Amino acid sequence: MSEVSDGLLRFMPGACLVDNGPDETHVLLANHNVTFLNHDVTRLVHAFAEALRTSSTQEQALVDVHAATQFSEDLCLRVLNMLRSSGCLSSGADYARDEIDPVLNFWGAQGLDVSRTRERLAEAAVVVVAPEPVLSVVTQAIDTTGVRHRAFPVRPTEPLAVVDMIARLDLSEATVLAVWGLQYATLVTRQLGQQALDRHIPALFGYCSGVLGRIGPFVLPNATACIECTNLRLSAHAGTAEARVIAAIRQSTDIPCGFGYPVHPAFASATLSLFAIELTRICLNLPPRTIGALMELTFGEAESRRRVLYRSPTCPACHPPRPERFGWDATFRSPVLAGEQE
Repeated sequence: MSEVSDGLLRFMPGACLVDNGPDETHVLLANHNVTFLNHDVTRLVHAFAEALRTSSTQEQALVDVHAATQFSEDLCLRVLNMLRSSGCLSSGADYARDEIDPVLNFWGAQGLDVSRTRERLAEAAVVVVAPEPVLSVVTQAIDTTGVRHRAFPVRPTEPLAVVDMIARLDLSEATVLAVWGLQYATLVTRQLGQQALDRHIPALFGYCSGVLGRIGPFVLPNATACIECTNLRLSAHAGTAEARVIAAIRQSTDIPCGFGYPVHPAFASATLSLFAIELTRICLNLPPRTIGALMELTFGEAESRRRVLYRSPTCPACHPPRPERFGWDATFRSPVLAGEQE
């Protein structure tokens, strides 16, 4: 949906005009094409494209086009409104400065207001947690999106120190907790998820290990499946042995917090980039794909699968503890009817 403001306007970044004779002009845009018919209308479209090649107010653009074409102001305004409603225009605020910013140019081409997008990205307060060996790579990936964030390393060889770090993690001003590179079954991931639940902070999880990459779930506290619900759902058909494995992993102090299997660097980079894109959509209030679900990617397959996750009624993390039940026996005697005692 176009998010054009009433201030400065300009033609959509990357828009290209193609003529098919004097009475037909096509505007080629990122996600759709717009066709204008009629000789007078096509002349005005070209005139507005020239006038709005750089940022301009609507009033100034109308004056310039009217002077260049000598068409009536009413017709000029009607064509400008057609360009606006068909998604050919975007907000031009500060565009002279943003020409070299590919991120804002992209969002502008999707119809978002550039100034508002910049503000939303700058107002984001994302806390990123990742294993120390890959933290710099994770922050670089998020830096390319323009999302403001703070990063905290997890030292994989010090599980007990990590537990203490999580307890002291400052989430007071965080809008989103982003956890990357930690296996979902580890105690560290469980505790991070619990911290987010207790402080009512949305959290996005993701990792890549071996031939499998996962993005999500994006957890909305007390509304969608948490990370512990995810573990319960993923291991629901694995039998009791898998539950014992998870318990052993969480009790062990010898297993690194960020343990994982060897992964192809290109596959890890691609999965991390998609994780950063999902985080950006969350910060821009665009509908993410990982609410109540996770996206699974497999090495060598150019596609992703969305696995829906439901909250588990037996989840110890996001459901309040129930009172302990004690077994008891009761004997109910049948009623004695009048006359049966005789």
